[in-house]
Amino acid sequence: MQIRHVIIKADATHPFYTSVVRFVKKLDVPVGGVRWPTVSSPQGAEDVELVLEPNNSPPARSSPKVLYDGGFPAAGFTTNNMCGPT
Repeated sequence: MQIRHVIIKADATHPFYTSVVRFVKKLDVPVGGVRWPTVSSPQGAEDVELVLEPNNSPPARSSPKVLYDGGFPAAGFTTNNMCGPT
């Protein structure tokens, strides 16, 4: 299963997920001149990945706005440890 997260710059967001959230890099696929990296929780299911979806074209930028305007403004994530490793 893959969970999509629309971002503007994979290079800028990827370190947040790997350094702060402590997800691990799974894939980094170049397609159509952009990167499609995925990350995953090291404690999670092996087949669940978060896709850091590029948002650098007008159609890609309009998709999140349409969802937001339609009443779907957020993605929800849960954790049992917001503080990270001690």
